[in-house]
Amino acid sequence: MFIDQTLTALLPLLTSLLTIANAAPTATTNPPTIVKRWSADDATTPSNVVTWLGDNVDLDGNAVFYSGSNVGKQMAQKFCDENEEDGYKYFWYIFDQQFIDDFGGADPNQDTEVAKSCSIAMGQYATGETRVFNDAGAAPGSFWLTYEKPELMNNADVTHIWSMNDDTTDPNKHDGGDLKASTNTVQGGSFTPGWCTFHVVQYQRNQNGIGADYQFDVQLYDGAHKKIGEVSKKAIDASSKSLSVTSALPWTLEITASGADEDPVRFAYGADSWLSNDGTHQCTLGDGPENGYEDGNREGDCGFTC
Repeated sequence: MFIDQTLTALLPLLTSLLTIANAAPTATTNPPTIVKRWSADDATTPSNVVTWLGDNVDLDGNAVFYSGSNVGKQMAQKFCDENEEDGYKYFWYIFDQQFIDDFGGADPNQDTEVAKSCSIAMGQYATGETRVFNDAGAAPGSFWLTYEKPELMNNADVTHIWSMNDDTTDPNKHDGGDLKASTNTVQGGSFTPGWCTFHVVQYQRNQNGIGADYQFDVQLYDGAHKKIGEVSKKAIDASSKSLSVTSALPWTLEITASGADEDPVRFAYGADSWLSNDGTHQCTLGDGPENGYEDGNREGDCGFTC
Protein backbone atom coordinates (compact mmCIF):
# COMPACT_ATOMS: atom_id res chain seq x y z
CA MET A 1 0.00 0.00 0.00
CA PHE A 2 2.90 2.32 0.74
CA ILE A 3 4.25 1.74 -2.79
CA ASP A 4 0.88 2.50 -4.37
CA GLN A 5 0.69 5.79 -2.50
CA THR A 6 4.20 6.70 -3.60
CA LEU A 7 3.45 5.98 -7.26
CA THR A 8 0.25 7.99 -7.04
CA ALA A 9 2.19 10.97 -5.64
CA LEU A 10 4.85 10.71 -8.33
CA LEU A 11 2.42 10.38 -11.27
CA PRO A 12 1.99 14.14 -11.93
CA LEU A 13 5.76 14.59 -11.90
CA LEU A 14 6.28 11.74 -14.34
CA THR A 15 3.58 13.13 -16.64
CA SER A 16 5.31 16.56 -16.71
CA LEU A 17 8.68 14.98 -17.46
CA LEU A 18 7.20 13.00 -20.37
CA THR A 19 5.55 16.13 -21.77
CA ILE A 20 8.84 18.01 -21.71
CA ALA A 21 10.69 15.09 -23.26
CA ASN A 22 8.22 14.82 -26.16
CA ALA A 23 8.06 18.57 -26.83
CA ALA A 24 9.53 19.82 -30.13
CA PRO A 25 13.00 21.25 -29.74
CA THR A 26 13.14 25.04 -29.59
CA ALA A 27 15.09 26.60 -32.50
CA THR A 28 17.87 29.00 -31.73
CA THR A 29 16.71 32.49 -32.64
CA ASN A 30 19.20 34.49 -34.73
CA PRO A 31 18.72 38.07 -35.92
CA PRO A 32 17.44 38.21 -39.54
CA THR A 33 20.02 38.71 -42.27
CA ILE A 34 19.21 41.70 -44.48
CA VAL A 35 20.25 41.06 -48.08
CA LYS A 36 20.58 44.04 -50.37
CA ARG A 37 19.02 43.21 -53.73
CA TRP A 38 20.76 45.90 -55.76
CA SER A 39 24.20 47.43 -55.85
CA ALA A 40 25.13 50.92 -57.03
CA ASP A 41 26.51 49.47 -60.27
CA ASP A 42 23.16 47.77 -60.92
CA ALA A 43 21.57 51.21 -61.25
CA THR A 44 23.49 51.86 -64.47
CA THR A 45 21.60 49.04 -66.24
CA PRO A 46 18.12 50.18 -67.42
CA SER A 47 16.59 46.70 -67.18
CA ASN A 48 17.42 46.60 -63.46
CA VAL A 49 15.79 49.98 -62.98
CA VAL A 50 12.71 48.79 -64.90
CA THR A 51 12.45 45.83 -62.51
CA TRP A 52 12.69 48.19 -59.54
CA LEU A 53 9.98 50.40 -61.04
CA GLY A 54 7.73 47.38 -61.39
CA ASP A 55 8.12 46.65 -57.69
CA ASN A 56 7.67 50.20 -56.46
CA VAL A 57 6.04 52.64 -58.91
CA ASP A 58 2.83 52.89 -60.91
CA LEU A 59 3.34 54.79 -64.18
CA ASP A 60 0.17 53.80 -66.01
CA GLY A 61 -1.09 57.01 -67.59
CA ASN A 62 0.60 59.34 -65.09
CA ALA A 63 4.24 59.68 -66.17
CA VAL A 64 5.41 63.27 -66.59
CA PHE A 65 8.59 64.22 -68.44
CA TYR A 66 10.36 67.52 -68.98
CA SER A 67 13.31 69.13 -70.70
CA GLY A 68 15.46 71.83 -69.19
CA SER A 69 16.45 71.93 -65.52
CA ASN A 70 15.74 75.66 -65.40
CA VAL A 71 12.43 75.60 -67.27
CA GLY A 72 10.68 72.28 -67.75
CA LYS A 73 11.63 70.83 -64.37
CA GLN A 74 9.76 73.49 -62.42
CA MET A 75 6.71 73.12 -64.67
CA ALA A 76 6.66 69.34 -64.23
CA GLN A 77 7.03 69.58 -60.46
CA LYS A 78 4.26 72.16 -60.16
CA PHE A 79 1.96 70.02 -62.32
CA CYS A 80 2.61 66.90 -60.25
CA ASP A 81 2.12 68.75 -56.96
CA GLU A 82 -1.24 70.13 -58.09
CA ASN A 83 -2.35 66.70 -59.36
CA GLU A 84 -0.88 64.54 -56.61
CA GLU A 85 -4.19 62.79 -55.92
CA ASP A 86 -4.24 61.51 -59.51
CA GLY A 87 -0.83 59.94 -59.08
CA TYR A 88 1.19 62.05 -61.55
CA LYS A 89 4.92 61.62 -61.09
CA TYR A 90 7.98 63.16 -62.69
CA PHE A 91 11.61 62.02 -62.64
CA TRP A 92 12.61 63.33 -59.22
CA TYR A 93 9.47 62.07 -57.50
CA ILE A 94 10.26 58.58 -58.82
CA PHE A 95 14.01 58.31 -58.37
CA ASP A 96 13.98 59.56 -54.80
CA GLN A 97 15.73 58.60 -51.57
CA GLN A 98 14.12 55.14 -51.61
CA PHE A 99 15.71 54.48 -55.00
CA ILE A 100 19.08 55.71 -53.75
CA ASP A 101 18.87 53.49 -50.66
CA ASP A 102 17.69 50.44 -52.60
CA PHE A 103 20.58 50.77 -55.07
CA GLY A 104 23.32 51.17 -52.50
CA GLY A 105 23.69 54.93 -52.75
CA ALA A 106 23.38 55.31 -56.52
CA ASP A 107 22.21 58.90 -56.97
CA PRO A 108 20.99 60.10 -60.40
CA ASN A 109 21.62 63.67 -59.25
CA GLN A 110 25.32 62.90 -58.83
CA ASP A 111 26.02 60.20 -61.43
CA THR A 112 25.31 60.85 -65.12
CA GLU A 113 25.33 57.14 -65.99
CA VAL A 114 22.71 56.44 -63.31
CA ALA A 115 20.59 59.36 -64.55
CA LYS A 116 20.85 58.08 -68.12
CA SER A 117 19.79 54.59 -67.02
CA CYS A 118 16.82 56.00 -65.09
CA SER A 119 15.70 58.11 -68.06
CA ILE A 120 15.79 55.13 -70.40
CA ALA A 121 13.99 52.92 -67.89
CA MET A 122 11.27 55.52 -67.28
CA GLY A 123 10.59 55.71 -71.02
CA GLN A 124 10.47 51.93 -71.29
CA TYR A 125 8.26 51.41 -68.23
CA ALA A 126 5.65 54.12 -68.82
CA THR A 127 2.28 53.06 -70.23
CA GLY A 128 -0.85 54.81 -71.48
CA GLU A 129 -0.83 58.59 -71.69
CA THR A 130 2.37 60.49 -70.92
CA ARG A 131 3.03 64.21 -70.67
CA VAL A 132 6.04 66.41 -71.29
CA PHE A 133 6.87 70.02 -70.51
CA ASN A 134 9.15 72.17 -72.70
CA ASP A 135 9.48 69.72 -75.59
CA ALA A 136 9.66 72.64 -78.04
CA GLY A 137 12.53 74.19 -76.09
CA ALA A 138 14.53 70.99 -75.69
CA ALA A 139 18.17 71.35 -76.60
CA PRO A 140 19.86 68.76 -78.83
CA GLY A 141 21.70 66.32 -76.62
CA SER A 142 19.23 66.71 -73.75
CA PHE A 143 18.16 63.60 -71.86
CA TRP A 144 14.62 64.15 -73.12
CA LEU A 145 15.58 64.12 -76.80
CA THR A 146 18.40 61.60 -76.49
CA TYR A 147 16.90 58.95 -74.20
CA GLU A 148 13.37 59.52 -72.95
CA LYS A 149 11.53 60.64 -76.07
CA PRO A 150 12.97 57.90 -78.34
CA GLU A 151 12.05 55.26 -75.75
CA LEU A 152 8.49 56.59 -75.52
CA MET A 153 8.20 56.69 -79.32
CA ASN A 154 9.28 53.04 -79.51
CA ASN A 155 7.15 51.93 -76.55
CA ALA A 156 4.03 50.25 -77.93
CA ASP A 157 2.32 50.54 -74.53
CA VAL A 158 2.47 54.34 -74.64
CA THR A 159 -0.65 55.70 -76.37
CA HIS A 160 0.04 59.46 -76.24
CA ILE A 161 2.89 61.86 -75.54
CA TRP A 162 1.09 65.12 -74.81
CA SER A 163 3.16 68.29 -75.26
CA MET A 164 1.86 70.38 -72.38
CA ASN A 165 1.21 74.11 -72.27
CA ASP A 166 3.82 76.02 -70.28
CA ASP A 167 3.04 76.26 -66.54
CA THR A 168 -0.34 74.54 -66.84
CA THR A 169 -1.67 72.31 -64.08
CA ASP A 170 -4.58 71.09 -66.21
CA PRO A 171 -3.90 67.58 -67.61
CA ASN A 172 -5.96 68.45 -70.68
CA LYS A 173 -4.05 71.60 -71.66
CA HIS A 174 -1.68 70.28 -74.30
CA ASP A 175 -1.85 72.58 -77.32
CA GLY A 176 1.49 71.18 -78.47
CA GLY A 177 -0.38 68.10 -79.58
CA ASP A 178 0.43 64.42 -79.40
CA LEU A 179 4.09 63.74 -80.17
CA LYS A 180 3.22 60.07 -80.52
CA ALA A 181 1.14 60.87 -83.59
CA SER A 182 2.49 59.86 -86.98
CA THR A 183 4.01 63.28 -87.70
CA ASN A 184 5.13 66.28 -85.74
CA THR A 185 5.01 69.75 -87.27
CA VAL A 186 7.70 72.23 -86.19
CA GLN A 187 9.33 75.30 -87.66
CA GLY A 188 11.21 73.31 -90.30
CA GLY A 189 8.21 71.40 -91.58
CA SER A 190 6.60 68.02 -90.94
CA PHE A 191 8.69 65.10 -89.69
CA THR A 192 8.49 62.03 -87.48
CA PRO A 193 10.82 62.41 -84.48
CA GLY A 194 13.03 59.64 -83.18
CA TRP A 195 16.20 58.37 -84.87
CA CYS A 196 16.92 60.32 -88.04
CA THR A 197 19.41 59.00 -90.59
CA PHE A 198 21.21 60.30 -93.64
CA HIS A 199 23.08 58.82 -96.56
CA VAL A 200 26.15 60.81 -97.54
CA VAL A 201 28.50 60.78 -100.53
CA GLN A 202 31.77 62.72 -100.29
CA TYR A 203 33.38 63.60 -103.61
CA GLN A 204 37.16 63.73 -103.64
CA ARG A 205 38.51 67.18 -104.49
CA ASN A 206 40.44 67.73 -107.68
CA GLN A 207 39.00 64.52 -109.11
CA ASN A 208 36.45 63.91 -111.89
CA GLY A 209 35.58 67.53 -112.38
CA ILE A 210 35.42 68.41 -108.66
CA GLY A 211 37.17 71.64 -107.70
CA ALA A 212 39.54 72.37 -104.85
CA ASP A 213 36.87 71.83 -102.18
CA TYR A 214 34.93 68.68 -101.28
CA GLN A 215 31.38 68.24 -102.52
CA PHE A 216 28.62 66.20 -100.90
CA ASP A 217 25.40 64.40 -101.69
CA VAL A 218 23.11 64.08 -98.66
CA GLN A 219 19.71 62.43 -98.37
CA LEU A 220 18.19 63.03 -94.92
CA TYR A 221 15.42 60.81 -93.47
CA ASP A 222 13.19 61.23 -90.40
CA GLY A 223 12.22 58.68 -87.73
CA ALA A 224 9.79 56.99 -90.14
CA HIS A 225 12.45 56.89 -92.88
CA LYS A 226 10.68 59.53 -94.92
CA LYS A 227 13.03 61.78 -96.92
CA ILE A 228 12.91 65.27 -95.43
CA GLY A 229 15.96 66.95 -96.98
CA GLU A 230 18.47 66.57 -99.78
CA VAL A 231 21.47 68.23 -101.46
CA SER A 232 23.36 67.05 -104.53
CA LYS A 233 27.05 67.74 -105.27
CA LYS A 234 26.98 70.72 -102.92
CA ALA A 235 30.45 72.15 -102.25
CA ILE A 236 31.61 73.10 -98.78
CA ASP A 237 32.28 76.76 -98.06
CA ALA A 238 35.84 77.62 -99.10
CA SER A 239 36.64 79.50 -95.88
CA SER A 240 34.74 77.58 -93.18
CA LYS A 241 35.10 74.21 -94.93
CA SER A 242 31.54 73.42 -93.91
CA LEU A 243 28.14 72.84 -95.47
CA SER A 244 24.64 73.33 -94.01
CA VAL A 245 21.85 70.98 -95.03
CA THR A 246 18.34 72.30 -94.42
CA SER A 247 15.35 69.99 -94.04
CA ALA A 248 12.04 69.63 -92.21
CA LEU A 249 14.02 69.50 -88.95
CA PRO A 250 14.25 72.61 -86.77
CA TRP A 251 18.04 72.74 -87.04
CA THR A 252 20.39 72.30 -89.97
CA LEU A 253 22.68 69.32 -90.37
CA GLU A 254 26.23 70.71 -90.43
CA ILE A 255 29.04 68.98 -92.34
CA THR A 256 32.68 70.03 -91.91
CA ALA A 257 35.52 68.57 -93.99
CA SER A 258 38.66 70.53 -93.19
CA GLY A 259 41.20 67.72 -93.26
CA ALA A 260 42.81 65.51 -95.86
CA ASP A 261 41.14 62.78 -97.91
CA GLU A 262 41.77 60.10 -95.31
CA ASP A 263 40.49 62.18 -92.36
CA PRO A 264 37.04 61.71 -90.84
CA VAL A 265 34.26 64.21 -91.54
CA ARG A 266 32.60 66.08 -88.69
CA PHE A 267 28.80 66.22 -88.48
CA ALA A 268 26.65 68.29 -86.12
CA TYR A 269 22.96 68.69 -85.39
CA GLY A 270 22.25 71.37 -82.82
CA ALA A 271 24.56 70.73 -79.85
CA ASP A 272 25.20 67.15 -80.94
CA SER A 273 28.53 66.79 -82.75
CA TRP A 274 30.38 63.67 -83.90
CA LEU A 275 32.93 62.33 -86.38
CA SER A 276 32.24 59.96 -89.23
CA ASN A 277 34.21 57.26 -87.40
CA ASP A 278 32.05 57.61 -84.27
CA GLY A 279 30.31 54.29 -83.60
CA THR A 280 27.66 55.83 -81.32
CA HIS A 281 26.04 57.44 -84.38
CA GLN A 282 26.24 54.26 -86.46
CA CYS A 283 28.39 55.94 -89.09
CA THR A 284 29.75 53.84 -91.94
CA LEU A 285 31.50 56.53 -93.98
CA GLY A 286 35.08 55.33 -94.61
CA ASP A 287 37.83 57.13 -92.75
CA GLY A 288 40.96 55.45 -94.03
CA PRO A 289 42.60 53.86 -97.10
CA GLU A 290 40.83 50.55 -96.47
CA ASN A 291 37.47 52.33 -96.61
CA GLY A 292 38.53 55.11 -98.92
CA TYR A 293 37.49 56.55 -102.21
CA GLU A 294 36.33 54.51 -105.17
CA ASP A 295 35.85 56.23 -108.53
CA GLY A 296 36.52 59.55 -106.81
CA ASN A 297 34.03 59.32 -103.95
CA ARG A 298 33.23 57.51 -100.71
CA GLU A 299 29.81 57.02 -99.15
CA GLY A 300 28.08 55.77 -96.02
CA ASP A 301 25.32 56.39 -93.50
CA CYS A 302 24.91 57.99 -90.08
CA GLY A 303 22.13 58.58 -87.56
CA PHE A 304 21.18 60.95 -84.74
CA THR A 305 18.31 61.72 -82.39
CA CYS A 306 15.84 64.19 -83.85
